[in-house]
Amino acid sequence: MPRADREPRSRTIDRPEVILGSTIFSEVKIAEPMGVGFLTAVLRRRGRTVAVIEPSYQGWSVETTARTILDTPSRVLGLSVHRDKNKPEVLELLERLRKAGDDRFIVLGGHGPSVGVPCEGQFDTIYARPSYGELARYADALVIGEGEVAFPDLVDAVLAGNDWRDLPGLAFADGKGGLIQKPAGPKIADLDTLPFMSRDALEWYLDRYGPPLSASVQVGRGCLYRCSFCTVHRFEALQPGPPYRRRSAAGVLEEVRELHQRYGVDDFTFEDDNLVAPDPAGRQWMERFLDGIGDLGFRITFNLFCRPDAVEAALFARLKGAGLQGVYLGVESVWGPDLKFFRKGLTQRIVFGALDILRELGYSAAVGAELRLMFGYITWHPLSSFDQLRASLKFVDQWRAPPKLLRRALRLYTGAAIKDQLAREGLLDGSRPSGWRYRDPRLAAAHQAVDAFFGQATKIRDAVRTAEKAMRRRGLTGETAARLRRIRESLDRRCLDFVSEVCRLSDGPEGAGLDGFGPRLQAFLDEELRQLASSVEGEEVGRVVDSALEASGLPVTGLLAPDLLRR
Repeated sequence: MPRADREPRSRTIDRPEVILGSTIFSEVKIAEPMGVGFLTAVLRRRGRTVAVIEPSYQGWSVETTARTILDTPSRVLGLSVHRDKNKPEVLELLERLRKAGDDRFIVLGGHGPSVGVPCEGQFDTIYARPSYGELARYADALVIGEGEVAFPDLVDAVLAGNDWRDLPGLAFADGKGGLIQKPAGPKIADLDTLPFMSRDALEWYLDRYGPPLSASVQVGRGCLYRCSFCTVHRFEALQPGPPYRRRSAAGVLEEVRELHQRYGVDDFTFEDDNLVAPDPAGRQWMERFLDGIGDLGFRITFNLFCRPDAVEAALFARLKGAGLQGVYLGVESVWGPDLKFFRKGLTQRIVFGALDILRELGYSAAVGAELRLMFGYITWHPLSSFDQLRASLKFVDQWRAPPKLLRRALRLYTGAAIKDQLAREGLLDGSRPSGWRYRDPRLAAAHQAVDAFFGQATKIRDAVRTAEKAMRRRGLTGETAARLRRIRESLDRRCLDFVSEVCRLSDGPEGAGLDGFGPRLQAFLDEELRQLASSVEGEEVGRVVDSALEASGLPVTGLLAPDLLRR
């Protein structure tokens, strides 16, 4: 049943008992940190005073974040570490705090340490360093698994001056360079017993950027599937309980209604990879959900995440009628061998069948589409081939998807099952940042060339796209908007043509060899980067972006413009 309690709001606190924040540095994000939001709400329901110091609000560096934390006294500092890639900066932050004499109780939590601590040492890569054992030299404790029980209990013990080391779901330094781990307790059986997520982040975004903005609403936790590159199922296996749980439809819609009444929000992103689930329980939940949307009394739009095998024409027609505006489809690849390698449980027929249904309903990956189709995709991985790369290029071109999909590479997350597959293939390589190498060495040079070019092109394209979104959000048209569109379309075409030419130059006797770039590939990359820089200067891209942002009433940041809208 939906709950009636509400988390108290506390926007400014002089001396909070607890500070919470994520560890996303030097990057502006308009996306509510959900783990921080839930922990804040649970702690406030227990009567604790909590301040959120979130570096991604304004793209703070590690140094700025450390200085802000040092200027805000508290008894406990909780930091969410989402992935291994954040660990070097987390270590730098911890070192800065401790060297400045900060002795508050520091706790690390989140998906990263929850999965990483139990698996640490199984396969060492540059990407996975520093170890969590190193981080524990500066942090007092790490929370393993769901934090809404373990972390508040830890806070209570610390603030009361009680011993906390026997509490479940914690890890801490053993004094010998290792970690002592306490098994986590059971999962939260009924997600409706949790308070609604704290909206400190949403309030900050509304104050800074103004409406309209989308609010994130969590529907479920866990996953019904076991894709080899993913670690969600490993996270779920840490605690007793089902691999997937969802809130009641009534509880979700009550939160939607409150967000609309309190903040005027009418656009939502429902955070759940299994929101559209093919099992009987999932179908029944969806029926109640759609019926409830019709009873809200106001119109909403929303975005969801799903797999291709969940797409059915009748259901998605009804979802569209209920306000479905954006679909994030977990495709990962359109190449049959890739789908098997990733253990997606999909075929090309299923993938393209889902795409055809969504296209018939009016959804498109094209920029500016009213009904937007977005993709999860992995282009580069150890078993990549030039045939697969050409298939991905054709897919991106024909379906008008963002070319940046062609830059995405497999990340070997600690605890991912795909590690065992690569070990059997002899393709693990801890000396490389990725942790793996290509079966066909020519792909390494091709990937390096694409990554180098796209690294420049997509940075420019993202700034241009942000400016386009900002102008559209304010209903602005005219020559500036037209110039932005022409610049973005030109960049997209340039990226697609670049990948096509890289395939031609690399997939042949004069292409890249075991030692890296062939001379023709290197010369091509150098010339394309030169032409890109010349085009940006000639088109005065930075000035056009600044003009668009200024006209939209947003901070002028040129080619460093943040992505101000989730879509």
